[in-house]
Amino acid sequence: MPGFCLFWALVLTWPCRRQQMIGRHTGEGLDLLPDRQDPKTIMTGDHSGHSSPVDLAHLARQTFGDRDLELEVLALFERQSRAMIERLRQATTAKDWAYAAHTLIGSARGIGAFAVAEAAEAVESAKLDYLSGRAIAELERLEAEVAEANAFIARLRRVA
Repeated sequence: MPGFCLFWALVLTWPCRRQQMIGRHTGEGLDLLPDRQDPKTIMTGDHSGHSSPVDLAHLARQTFGDRDLELEVLALFERQSRAMIERLRQATTAKDWAYAAHTLIGSARGIGAFAVAEAAEAVESAKLDYLSGRAIAELERLEAEVAEANAFIARLRRVA
């Protein structure tokens, strides 16, 4: 929940800018990609139907189509996701484990990184056994999803 709250705090603290954003929302997501290519093609280099790590249409709806805000929120996600993965690695209690996982769920949903959110949910559900083999395997899956999303975000930011 804290990640989701951070996202909305950013959006709602710019009331004047928000009015401008509502007026120019296109619903197309980041318009940063050359020749309007599909982001999954840029990320994977193929057209196999592999879904994008970040749903850009969802992100555009969340940010009212403001590209600068989209980039800022994506940068926040990158920083927060790295910090929460580190907190999960160093968790000494089930509460610490669950807090970090839950934070990632909210922030990932906020930007449309639904595979990250799903993996974080699995990690959060392992909070009572956070030292078990299953929990560690779920954490490794989450780390892979976060790495994929962050690589995608880095690529978008370079194109911007």
